[in-house]
Amino acid sequence: AQTAQQQTEAAQQQAEAAQQQAETAQQQAETAQQQAQAERRQRELAQQQVEELRARLKELGVEPDVPQQ
Repeated sequence: AQTAQQQTEAAQQQAEAAQQQAETAQQQAETAQQQAQAERRQRELAQQQVEELRARLKELGVEPDVPQQ
């Protein structure tokens, strides 16, 4: 038979483990959000580069949307 003290300690350990799991899940969610933001920034930068290259091609007399033969 466990004493009340042992039961209290076991409950405390379970609570601490649950808290750690919650913190880990929170960190994972934050990391995923940061990755999503980084990917969005990369897409935006790539889109800017594409637009700049299209503009440069037009300056050179090449229509980027028309197939060249």
